[in-house]
Amino acid sequence: MADLFLVWLDDNGIRHIRGRPYHPMTQGKIERYHRSMKNRILLENYYLPGQLEQSIEEFVEYYNNCRYHERSRERAQANGAVEVFSKLEGEIHEVISRTATAPRVPQQNDNELAASNIGSLLQRVSGTSVHEIEKLIAELQILRDMLQKEAARVQREIVGYAALIQNARRSISTISESLSFWQSDRDDPPRISA
Repeated sequence: MADLFLVWLDDNGIRHIRGRPYHPMTQGKIERYHRSMKNRILLENYYLPGQLEQSIEEFVEYYNNCRYHERSRERAQANGAVEVFSKLEGEIHEVISRTATAPRVPQQNDNELAASNIGSLLQRVSGTSVHEIEKLIAELQILRDMLQKEAARVQREIVGYAALIQNARRSISTISESLSFWQSDRDDPPRISA
Protein backbone atom coordinates (compact mmCIF):
# COMPACT_ATOMS: atom_id res chain seq x y z
CA MET A 1 0.00 0.00 0.00
CA ALA A 2 2.82 2.39 0.88
CA ASP A 3 4.49 1.68 -2.46
CA LEU A 4 1.32 2.61 -4.35
CA PHE A 5 1.13 5.83 -2.38
CA LEU A 6 4.74 6.70 -3.19
CA VAL A 7 4.17 5.91 -6.87
CA TRP A 8 1.07 8.12 -6.90
CA LEU A 9 3.00 10.96 -5.26
CA ASP A 10 5.79 10.59 -7.80
CA ASP A 11 3.35 10.51 -10.73
CA ASN A 12 1.74 13.73 -9.52
CA GLY A 13 5.02 15.52 -8.87
CA ILE A 14 4.52 15.65 -5.11
CA ARG A 15 7.43 15.37 -2.72
CA HIS A 16 6.53 13.52 0.50
CA ILE A 17 7.90 15.34 3.56
CA ARG A 18 7.93 13.64 6.93
CA GLY A 19 8.04 15.47 10.23
CA ARG A 20 9.15 14.37 13.64
CA PRO A 21 6.43 12.23 15.30
CA TYR A 22 4.63 13.62 18.37
CA HIS A 23 6.21 17.02 17.82
CA PRO A 24 3.58 19.53 16.67
CA MET A 25 6.09 22.30 16.03
CA THR A 26 7.48 20.40 13.05
CA GLN A 27 3.96 19.77 11.77
CA GLY A 28 3.09 23.48 11.70
CA LYS A 29 0.99 23.81 8.56
CA ILE A 30 -1.17 20.75 9.10
CA GLU A 31 -1.57 21.55 12.80
CA ARG A 32 -2.69 25.08 11.87
CA TYR A 33 -5.10 23.60 9.34
CA HIS A 34 -6.56 21.26 11.97
CA ARG A 35 -6.91 24.12 14.46
CA SER A 36 -8.66 26.30 11.85
CA MET A 37 -11.03 23.46 10.96
CA LYS A 38 -11.76 22.69 14.62
CA ASN A 39 -12.50 26.35 15.37
CA ARG A 40 -14.89 26.57 12.41
CA ILE A 41 -16.62 23.24 13.07
CA LEU A 42 -17.18 23.93 16.78
CA LEU A 43 -19.17 27.09 15.98
CA GLU A 44 -22.27 25.08 15.06
CA ASN A 45 -24.31 22.25 16.51
CA TYR A 46 -24.71 19.28 14.19
CA TYR A 47 -27.64 16.95 14.66
CA LEU A 48 -26.96 14.65 11.72
CA PRO A 49 -23.67 13.27 10.38
CA GLY A 50 -24.48 14.72 6.95
CA GLN A 51 -24.57 18.24 8.39
CA LEU A 52 -21.10 17.81 9.86
CA GLU A 53 -19.75 16.32 6.62
CA GLN A 54 -21.22 19.21 4.60
CA SER A 55 -19.69 21.75 6.96
CA ILE A 56 -16.30 20.06 6.66
CA GLU A 57 -16.59 20.05 2.85
CA GLU A 58 -17.45 23.77 2.88
CA PHE A 59 -14.49 24.50 5.12
CA VAL A 60 -12.09 22.51 2.93
CA GLU A 61 -13.39 24.32 -0.17
CA TYR A 62 -12.96 27.70 1.52
CA TYR A 63 -9.53 26.84 2.95
CA ASN A 64 -8.13 25.54 -0.33
CA ASN A 65 -9.74 27.87 -2.85
CA CYS A 66 -11.12 31.02 -1.25
CA ARG A 67 -9.06 32.17 1.70
CA TYR A 68 -6.17 34.51 1.21
CA HIS A 69 -2.87 32.73 0.60
CA GLU A 70 -0.23 35.44 0.56
CA ARG A 71 2.61 33.36 -0.86
CA SER A 72 0.48 31.54 -3.40
CA ARG A 73 -1.04 34.80 -4.63
CA GLU A 74 2.37 36.44 -4.90
CA ARG A 75 3.64 33.45 -6.87
CA ALA A 76 0.53 33.41 -9.05
CA GLN A 77 0.83 37.13 -9.73
CA ALA A 78 4.51 36.79 -10.54
CA ASN A 79 3.86 33.75 -12.75
CA GLY A 80 0.94 35.52 -14.39
CA ALA A 81 3.09 38.57 -15.11
CA VAL A 82 5.89 36.39 -16.49
CA GLU A 83 3.35 34.50 -18.59
CA VAL A 84 1.82 37.70 -19.97
CA PHE A 85 5.22 39.15 -20.78
CA SER A 86 6.32 35.86 -22.35
CA LYS A 87 3.22 35.84 -24.54
CA LEU A 88 3.76 39.48 -25.41
CA GLU A 89 7.40 38.86 -26.26
CA GLY A 90 6.48 35.82 -28.37
CA GLU A 91 3.87 37.77 -30.26
CA ILE A 92 6.26 40.65 -30.86
CA HIS A 93 8.82 38.17 -32.23
CA GLU A 94 6.11 36.64 -34.39
CA VAL A 95 5.02 40.02 -35.75
CA ILE A 96 8.62 40.98 -36.42
CA SER A 97 9.41 37.70 -38.15
CA ARG A 98 6.24 37.94 -40.28
CA THR A 99 7.05 41.51 -41.14
CA ALA A 100 10.65 40.65 -41.99
CA THR A 101 9.73 37.67 -44.21
CA ALA A 102 6.61 39.12 -45.80
CA PRO A 103 6.97 40.91 -49.09
CA ARG A 104 6.87 44.66 -48.83
CA VAL A 105 3.50 46.23 -49.48
CA PRO A 106 2.55 49.88 -49.38
CA GLN A 107 3.06 51.76 -46.07
CA GLN A 108 -0.65 52.03 -45.29
CA ASN A 109 -1.09 48.21 -45.08
CA ASP A 110 1.89 47.94 -42.70
CA ASN A 111 0.23 50.40 -40.35
CA GLU A 112 -3.07 48.54 -40.52
CA LEU A 113 -1.34 45.22 -39.90
CA ALA A 114 0.52 46.61 -36.88
CA ALA A 115 -2.68 48.15 -35.55
CA SER A 116 -4.62 44.89 -35.92
CA ASN A 117 -1.79 42.90 -34.28
CA ILE A 118 -1.62 45.34 -31.37
CA GLY A 119 -5.42 45.27 -31.12
CA SER A 120 -5.55 41.49 -30.95
CA LEU A 121 -2.71 41.47 -28.42
CA LEU A 122 -4.54 43.98 -26.21
CA GLN A 123 -7.72 41.89 -26.44
CA ARG A 124 -5.87 38.79 -25.22
CA VAL A 125 -4.20 40.64 -22.34
CA SER A 126 -7.45 42.36 -21.32
CA GLY A 127 -9.25 39.00 -21.57
CA THR A 128 -6.83 37.63 -18.97
CA SER A 129 -7.52 40.63 -16.74
CA VAL A 130 -11.28 40.20 -17.11
CA HIS A 131 -10.90 36.52 -16.20
CA GLU A 132 -8.97 37.46 -13.05
CA ILE A 133 -11.64 40.03 -12.11
CA GLU A 134 -14.41 37.44 -12.63
CA LYS A 135 -12.49 35.00 -10.45
CA LEU A 136 -12.14 37.65 -7.72
CA ILE A 137 -15.87 38.42 -7.94
CA ALA A 138 -16.67 34.71 -7.50
CA GLU A 139 -14.39 34.55 -4.45
CA LEU A 140 -16.07 37.62 -2.97
CA GLN A 141 -19.52 36.10 -3.56
CA ILE A 142 -18.48 32.93 -1.72
CA LEU A 143 -17.12 35.07 1.12
CA ARG A 144 -20.36 37.09 1.20
CA ASP A 145 -22.45 33.91 1.43
CA MET A 146 -20.26 32.59 4.22
CA LEU A 147 -20.55 35.89 6.12
CA GLN A 148 -24.33 35.89 5.69
CA LYS A 149 -24.54 32.37 7.11
CA GLU A 150 -22.32 33.41 10.00
CA ALA A 151 -24.44 36.52 10.62
CA ALA A 152 -27.61 34.38 10.73
CA ARG A 153 -25.96 32.01 13.21
CA VAL A 154 -24.84 34.92 15.43
CA GLN A 155 -28.33 36.39 15.27
CA ARG A 156 -29.82 33.06 16.41
CA GLU A 157 -27.32 32.97 19.28
CA ILE A 158 -28.24 36.53 20.34
CA VAL A 159 -31.96 35.69 20.32
CA GLY A 160 -31.21 32.64 22.46
CA TYR A 161 -29.19 34.71 24.92
CA ALA A 162 -31.98 37.32 25.10
CA ALA A 163 -34.48 34.58 26.00
CA LEU A 164 -32.10 33.29 28.68
CA ILE A 165 -31.74 36.78 30.13
CA GLN A 166 -35.53 37.23 30.28
CA ASN A 167 -35.93 33.88 32.03
CA ALA A 168 -33.14 34.79 34.46
CA ARG A 169 -34.88 38.10 35.28
CA ARG A 170 -38.17 36.30 35.95
CA SER A 171 -36.38 33.81 38.19
CA ILE A 172 -34.65 36.61 40.10
CA SER A 173 -37.97 38.41 40.53
CA THR A 174 -39.64 35.24 41.87
CA ILE A 175 -36.75 34.58 44.26
CA SER A 176 -36.82 38.20 45.44
CA GLU A 177 -40.56 38.04 46.11
CA SER A 178 -40.15 34.76 48.01
CA LEU A 179 -37.34 36.19 50.12
CA SER A 180 -39.33 39.32 50.96
CA PHE A 181 -42.33 37.15 51.92
CA TRP A 182 -40.18 34.99 54.20
CA GLN A 183 -38.49 38.11 55.61
CA SER A 184 -41.83 39.69 56.48
CA ASP A 185 -43.00 36.45 58.13
CA ARG A 186 -39.86 36.27 60.23
CA ASP A 187 -40.12 39.92 61.35
CA ASP A 188 -43.75 39.61 62.53
CA PRO A 189 -44.04 38.27 66.10
CA PRO A 190 -45.94 35.01 66.39
CA ARG A 191 -49.60 35.47 67.17
CA ILE A 192 -51.03 33.59 70.04
CA SER A 193 -54.76 33.15 70.04
CA ALA A 194 -56.62 32.59 73.26
